Amino acid sequence: MNPNPILAVLYMIGDLLTKLHLATPGEVAAATALIPDGRVLFHNNHVTTSYTDDEETDQPPTAEGTLYDQIWDQITFSALFVSLDDISLADNQFQATVPPYLSRDTGGAVTLVQLGLRFVHVGSIGTTIRAIGNGISEGFASTLLSYASLALYTNLTTSNEATHAFMTIAPKSAEANNLSLTP
Repeated sequence: MNPNPILAVLYMIGDLLTKLHLATPGEVAAATALIPDGRVLFHNNHVTTSYTDDEETDQPPTAEGTLYDQIWDQITFSALFVSLDDISLADNQFQATVPPYLSRDTGGAVTLVQLGLRFVHVGSIGTTIRAIGNGISEGFASTLLSYASLALYTNLTTSNEATHAFMTIAPKSAEANNLSLTP
């Protein structure tokens, strides 16, 4: 047995593929049609999220752990969409009640991780992403980002209205006609 678990999995997949005998292209197409794709359509919904400020379970990060661990412990989404395919968010209303981040006792210094990524209201990660005509509202002192998206290829964020800023990241992205109360 191979001690490397990744190689062991690859050997198992290779063994499975050599035992899979599909004679014609039609059989291959029929076999792949059974596998669902990853497209996400989230349209015309109303999402309401309410958070409370529980001091015992909701503490700021400590200096222990890696930066990744600290960021992951801090990020909270009311809606997070993740797909290896296309994501479409259109005409939704997202509303959140979140305690203000400025009221937290952080022991003096407030880091960028604590301040900016404490709460990101709506997030999406996918190959291609479209966010069009959504309304995103939360408390004025609860976050710096209302919407954050990361796409592998293209990312379109347009005609949305939010309390805070939008962040759209992709090799080809367009962010236009969005309205937010904060810059």
